[in-house]
Amino acid sequence: MRSFGLHRSSISRYMGRSSFKRSSVGRRNTYKVGSSTFKSYLAEARKIADDIEAAKSENTSETSRTKAAAYSHSLTGSKYNNGVTAMSDSVKDINDRLDADIPDMEKAYEAAVRFADGYNDMLAAVKSSSNSSVIGKARYISDVANVFSRALGKIGISTDKNGNLSVDKDKFMKADNDDISKIFVTKSSFASLIKEQTDSISVLSAMSADTYSGTHTAAYTSAMSGSIFSKLL
Repeated sequence: MRSFGLHRSSISRYMGRSSFKRSSVGRRNTYKVGSSTFKSYLAEARKIADDIEAAKSENTSETSRTKAAAYSHSLTGSKYNNGVTAMSDSVKDINDRLDADIPDMEKAYEAAVRFADGYNDMLAAVKSSSNSSVIGKARYISDVANVFSRALGKIGISTDKNGNLSVDKDKFMKADNDDISKIFVTKSSFASLIKEQTDSISVLSAMSADTYSGTHTAAYTSAMSGSIFSKLL
């Protein structure tokens, strides 16, 4: 029967000593094992190695899923943030244009379009939320748009079946400045009521960030990174 010489430390790690016969070669102790026993040892060693590789692969896959989810959140949250910022900047721009000695209606129209685009991005992000309170805000926002539908129409702004805004240039350019102010500038304007809702969503985001980040520091730094705007992958 063919035999193999193995060092004691290599064997005892995986198998009991009773399966092996001790012998000495010079001053070094070795164990002689039969080929079938040796093959069993190799099979066990390979299984351990395979299990380690499988665990590594699973961990890598989980890390990839986590990163993908974080990336998805980041993109959606950025869309929301950018939309809210665009609306705020547009309102200020429209106010400045209308307040000038000679109102620049072309620039005011361009600002109105930016507002509509920002509104649409904000609404899409809110609708994609996995947070029921935030989804509820989408309904409030739609209700505000419905209440203002006639006033919006007077200055050329309309909504489609998804609630998205669009601006008709001809109607906007011919609109009365007071009507435009009622949508964008005055205290109870459409824009101001929408801002109330987005401010509320921002608070919800800051409160919910802990749930996803796991740490208060991460929650603070990523409060608006999208943690409540899309479901985990």
